[in-house]
Order: sequence, then structure tokens, then C-alpha cells
Amino acid sequence: MKKVGLLCVMLLVLTTAWSQSRQIKGKVIDKLTGNPLPDVSVVIKGTENGTRTDKDGNFVLNTSATGKVDLELSLISYGTMLITADGTGDVAVTMDKEAKTMDDVVVVGYGSVRKRDLTGSVASVKGDEVKKVPAGNVLESVQGKIAGVDIVRTNGGAGSRPAVTIRGNRSISADNNPLYIVDGIQYDNFQDVNSND
Repeated sequence: MKKVGLLCVMLLVLTTAWSQSRQIKGKVIDKLTGNPLPDVSVVIKGTENGTRTDKDGNFVLNTSATGKVDLELSLISYGTMLITADGTGDVAVTMDKEAKTMDDVVVVGYGSVRKRDLTGSVASVKGDEVKKVPAGNVLESVQGKIAGVDIVRTNGGAGSRPAVTIRGNRSISADNNPLYIVDGIQYDNFQDVNSND
């Protein structure tokens, strides 16, 4: 008899706890384009209870909290925003890109790093600048446009390759030639790169 009573009490507690649980649903879209934003982190402020938006920007968050709930939404390059949801209807959220975060990340030839973690110098030449110079190859068209890079033709013969030195005679591969990486493939010689690329 005691076991039956204990079982009834446990079921009552579980039913009460389950009945207090509710779902907060919503959709997150880009303010500028109106496109849904996937992988947005949605967390109830001050807790570890959270979820992410799906490919259509939708999220469902289960909570036992009653009344209004503060939600923190965050996404890289969009920053973090705080909204209040009462759980009575679907939440519609529009997020706007933060322009300042673009300065915080530097994309280099072999990946991307935070600006504060970048220890070398980074230079770039726009494709329009390269097109303006009539030259036999890309190296000759960027000659004199990148600080610290010396590009010199070794001789006037047809097919002779230019000598490239970056801030003196240094290289990862222990010779005086720079390392070329195109689409993740390493080249020791610029002439090995397809000229159409």
C-alpha cells in the first residue's frame, strides 16, 4: 500500500512539473536581406538552457520558467542581442550585421585569424589593379604594388621566371622562393600555377 501511495505522489510531482513546461518558438531573419539565419545561438539569459536555429531560421526552446523570459541571440558578424518573449506566440527576430566585426578578422592566404593575433604584415592587390597592367603574367602586373615584395626579371629570355623576394631572402621552404598556395594546393614555383587561374 505504501508503494502505491509513493508511486502516486511521484506521478503527481512529475505531472505538475511537466505541465509547467512550455515552448518558446520563433524565427530569426536578416534585417537587410530578409533571408532566414541558420545557426543563431538562442539562450535564456542567465541559464545554460539554449538551442540553435535550423536552416530555415526557426527555433524551439523548452523552458519551465513562467512569465516573460529574456533571450540572448548571437551569431558571428551579427553580434549579440537581447529580446523578451512571453511565450504566448511565435517570436519574430530581425538581426542586423555589425560592420565593426569585419575589422576584427583578417583573411590571409592560408586561413583567417583575429586581427590582434596577426603577427606579420598583410597586403592585398585588387583584381582591377592587376587588369590595368598589360603584362605576361600576374607577378609582373603586381610588381611595385606590394610593400616589401621585390619582383625582378632575372633575364630577358622568353619564358624566364621573375625572382621574388619578400622582405629579404626568407622562406618557409628554406630557399629564397616564396611559398604559393592556390585553393589550398602548395606550389614552390609560380610557373606551376595554371595561368588561366
